[in-house]
Amino acid sequence: MKIWTRLGISIALLALVGWLVWRCMDSGGYVRNHQKQVAGVLAGAGLLLWLVHKAHYRPVEHEDEHGRVQHIEAPFFARASYWGTLLLITGCMVGAVQPLRAWAANPAFQLKVVAAEHFLRNLPNGTASFRSARTNTPPPLKMQGIFYAHQRPSAIINGQMVYVGDRVGGATVIAIDPRSVTIEISGKTQVLAMAK
Repeated sequence: MKIWTRLGISIALLALVGWLVWRCMDSGGYVRNHQKQVAGVLAGAGLLLWLVHKAHYRPVEHEDEHGRVQHIEAPFFARASYWGTLLLITGCMVGAVQPLRAWAANPAFQLKVVAAEHFLRNLPNGTASFRSARTNTPPPLKMQGIFYAHQRPSAIINGQMVYVGDRVGGATVIAIDPRSVTIEISGKTQVLAMAK
């Protein structure tokens, strides 16, 4: 079997297991309550299976009709090292679900996702910025989102995440409120509201 077929089968199995792990964590059952223990048992069992295979596996020797010895390898899915590796990866996935969820729920990460989404959505409309570069006038500023935190509020302007004091499109951000951003451009202040 070719390496790409093996890789495809392995990725499909891991995707299925990852989906099952995610669903188990959603249900709030035993796996979620004992996440570290389950992850440790799965990873430990996988490592043990892999080590046992490496220590004891020998290909089968077979003599053909001409007296030549041939080594016959077991198929990849019949090897303990393959299943041990999958168990080890599954254990790592179980251990990583909660930290990944916390990371994905972080507002700063979500703001970056919104900025990336806005950037990708407006790729065909990027000609306006090239036109303005030729005429030496900055592109019009559009505010796409605000993440308001008392310590360090941030906003997305023209697909770029900015903080108070940052520069974007020739303007300096001087204030970020829960509903608007105040900028200074060419010595004049301007208030940007959420773009619709």
